[in-house]
Amino acid sequence: AGGPKWELPLGRRDSKTASLTLSNVNIPPPNSTLPNLKNLFGRQGLDEVDLVALS
Repeated sequence: AGGPKWELPLGRRDSKTASLTLSNVNIPPPNSTLPNLKNLFGRQGLDEVDLVALS
């Protein structure tokens, strides 16, 4: 009460549309092997560091 105040923009900034089909296409199955995961991440322009960080 009485502290500073400012307006913040709300809402997502990553996309204006969403597709359930497209979002599920690139999710690796839970039984993926490490070589398979590395390949799937590589196709998205990601490397092993990204794989570890996002796992």
